[in-house]
Amino acid sequence: MLSQAEKATLAAYGTPKNALKDVDIEPILESVTEEHADRVKSGLQGEFRVYPKSDGLYIVESMEDGKVKNTYSVNLKSGSGCSCRDYLMRCTGQNMSCKHIWRVRILVKLDALPGREQDSYRWMSKELYEDVKWIKSLDGEQEEFVDEIETLQLELDDDGAQNADYKYYIRERASILMQAKTADL
Repeated sequence: MLSQAEKATLAAYGTPKNALKDVDIEPILESVTEEHADRVKSGLQGEFRVYPKSDGLYIVESMEDGKVKNTYSVNLKSGSGCSCRDYLMRCTGQNMSCKHIWRVRILVKLDALPGREQDSYRWMSKELYEDVKWIKSLDGEQEEFVDEIETLQLELDDDGAQNADYKYYIRERASILMQAKTADL
């Protein structure tokens, strides 16, 4: 099971990569074609940042050398779809999913993102609550980080579900939790 910091940083920064190695993909690989299996593996290996946009909709940023190379929209609401060229040109006709869809599915499985049927706003609020509990469980003086997460929760409450910028919240959350984890060492 991933810590709150690992869940937060996995979506926001694609780290820790070793968390993805623990995902049991053998049942998936055994049930798909070799070409489809390559996309599953690429979903685990690529460098991506992923954010919910709204319920069942996600933004995937493909990274290269620490910079955003491409940005795609992934829809898991009714089946699945992606705005990437591979999905549009190859996958749709063969009933396959691209690596971006697989990355989102994997992060949902790890509870690093809300699932397609989950309310993104409530999920984010729940995660911030869990973050406070996790920070309080750490050794040392952590009140500063608790205050920062609670401030983030207040900002989310002020924005409301319709105006929440999940990219901002996920990145801020990850930054705070990484600092708290480093202070705990």
